Amino acid sequence: MKKAILLSLAIFLLLLVVYFYYQYIINSCSGHFIYGLDDTYIHLSLAKNFLESGNFGINHEEFGFATSSPLWTVILIIIFKIFGYNELVPFYLNILISILIIILSLRIVNKSLDNLPSLFSLIILIILSIPIIPMIFIGMEHLLHLLISLLFISVTLNLKYEQDKKTKNLIFLAILSILLTLVRYEAIFLIIATSIFMIMSPIRIKYFLIVAFFAIVPHIIIGFYSISYGGLFFPNPILLKGYEGADSIISFIQRYVYSGVINLVENSHLLVAFLISIGLLIYIHFQNKNNFLETLSKNNIESFNENFPFQEKTEYVKDLILIFLITSIFHLQFAKTGWFYRYEAYLVGIFLIFLLPFLAKLLIGYTKKTNFFVIAKGRFLFILLSILLILPFIHRGIESHNKLRFAPINIYEQQFHISRFLDKYYKNQPIGMNDIGLVSLSTNVKVIDVYGLADNNITKAKFDGVYSPEYFYDYLKKKNCNILVIFDAWFKKEIKYNTELIRVATWKIENNEVCGMDEVTFYTLDLQKAENLKTYLEKYKEIMPKTINLRILI
Repeated sequence: MKKAILLSLAIFLLLLVVYFYYQYIINSCSGHFIYGLDDTYIHLSLAKNFLESGNFGINHEEFGFATSSPLWTVILIIIFKIFGYNELVPFYLNILISILIIILSLRIVNKSLDNLPSLFSLIILIILSIPIIPMIFIGMEHLLHLLISLLFISVTLNLKYEQDKKTKNLIFLAILSILLTLVRYEAIFLIIATSIFMIMSPIRIKYFLIVAFFAIVPHIIIGFYSISYGGLFFPNPILLKGYEGADSIISFIQRYVYSGVINLVENSHLLVAFLISIGLLIYIHFQNKNNFLETLSKNNIESFNENFPFQEKTEYVKDLILIFLITSIFHLQFAKTGWFYRYEAYLVGIFLIFLLPFLAKLLIGYTKKTNFFVIAKGRFLFILLSILLILPFIHRGIESHNKLRFAPINIYEQQFHISRFLDKYYKNQPIGMNDIGLVSLSTNVKVIDVYGLADNNITKAKFDGVYSPEYFYDYLKKKNCNILVIFDAWFKKEIKYNTELIRVATWKIENNEVCGMDEVTFYTLDLQKAENLKTYLEKYKEIMPKTINLRILI
């Protein structure tokens, strides 16, 4: 009963803060609800266009595999098909997923901690540090990735340690294998990690076959579907990450070795999680050999070994630690961190939900079996150590909420108003852009994705090694592109290459936290179009928010 009250209180606090932020966004964005990332609108655009035209792309007539989360886009398509289009669906979905994460977290954490204050404190830390609330307001698939990852780990461990439910768990494993790899391609790291520690399991052959089949086959089907419509086997965003890869031994080392270490050091919460996990592994190693506990017994805690609640579960905990460490190493080497805390959110969740409770129980058990907590100095050291361990996670949570104050406003002032401008003056005209979400969703502009996320030709050119500034302008000419709306820093070579390119205006926002750059530049390819663009921008300047700095350059 008390735990039900605790769960209800945690969910109530979550919903209360979500309501507060929702009202804040509405008031800050002139009555519009705006997501904290433009990428959210790419999913919405793909789903909406598929239902309206049967085409999977940001434009009705062009196929473009622009999602790195096929499952999330398919979920949106299904919901829109049943209930009709609603831009708030990703928001509502993430609220529901967040509640499920809290319920599942309480069940997992409760296996280690039965003290209600400790349980509640840890649940609040989980909500704050993942961070769940900012993830709700970006409206993307990352919370679903975390939820499926938690379930996948739980089912895998059950298969190894609970043989009486083997058939049931194997069915769940097959379902989760499909969902996990379709929700994020980075999920392959977790699958590799769980497969490594299942090598010694009696059911390893069944496990490998099920995971391999159900994780790979859906992607083969999707890949051939994409090829049949003129796309590539993998989604454009995944292939473009390869295009950004190394072109020499030195750059390979920098990107795939050195960068992994840098990522770990720069993300203090992951560094602390790494050190704690390694420390726990060392502890378990010595515990199994009785060396460490023998050392502890010299300090008058002989009973600690007898009463240690995880004595029979050290292998279980060791598996969890190895899963976390191996998955994190792969992610840090080959995937991104940051960009509104979303890419590594599942790693933070796995650590906080599975491993931190074990550490908390260990520390609490230690203090109870000694006079460490009785003396004032001991209590001070215990509190200080606890704060130092969780401080990076608290800092992550606070910073993410601080960014959430600005993120929707950034999108509102940049992508939303640029969309409004283009829809007012450039209906049905081809426009070259690098941020394509809101524009493709809310306007009738024919978007040319000059970066390539949604444009198969650009992606193929980059992937095949034939992309160049010359190719870039030949392609724009072929598409009859009227104007370019781009970040200068992303297209330095292309801008430098064409001396006839006319820089008409810049559009700059304040307090940028989530946009690719705080300044967008408008270009045209001839003088008449430049004069027209100048006139349109001057007219739109009269109705745009005063916080946007629009500079006319001609």
